[in-house]
Amino acid sequence: VAAFVELQVDALGAALAGGQRDGGKAHIVGLDEDVLTGSVKAISRADLMIVAGTSLTVYPAAGLLHYFQGNHLVLINRDATPMDSMADLVIHDKVGDVLGAVHIEPLGGE
Repeated sequence: VAAFVELQVDALGAALAGGQRDGGKAHIVGLDEDVLTGSVKAISRADLMIVAGTSLTVYPAAGLLHYFQGNHLVLINRDATPMDSMADLVIHDKVGDVLGAVHIEPLGGE
């Protein structure tokens, strides 16, 4: 599942990068239907979702959060978002600082 989710994030990121930019905000013209469908499936199956570095105000990407039905939602963003009240953990700090402090051990002691 991790590889699938990573693939979806890469595809979504590429699609978002193709949107027009105006004043630092991306205006999304449209996302590939396959990317959205795959993202919705992955998000709806996830137990933990970590969303980092987004104001959660640009759609349709921001709407993907509503498909999450798992147990733990974590939001990491410098500023408050409209979805903060939905999260189990909210961290208001720079994403690079937060994720830079995280140490991940491989599963199975590899």
